[in-house]
Amino acid sequence: LRKLPLNKIMSDVLDAIFFGFNVSEIEWIKDGSEIIPIDVIGKPQEWFIFTRKNELRLREYREGQYFFEEGVKLPEYKFIITQYKPTYTNP
Repeated sequence: LRKLPLNKIMSDVLDAIFFGFNVSEIEWIKDGSEIIPIDVIGKPQEWFIFTRKNELRLREYREGQYFFEEGVKLPEYKFIITQYKPTYTNP
């Protein structure tokens, strides 16, 4: 963890205070027999939606516009969600 850019990560995570949530992508690398994170990158929140079960999904983008459907399921252990005062109706 000492090699991660913590100042940049913390700055991205603090965006949750202003926007309600923040999504960060973890970049992993295989180092010998271990898999370690090498970076955590904040992503624009408009790329994501929540399902009716409050699961994070990637919003579909077709023909130059975003769609508010169920979205694309994301891989496990790839994204971190930081939420600020979430509720069930407003995740």
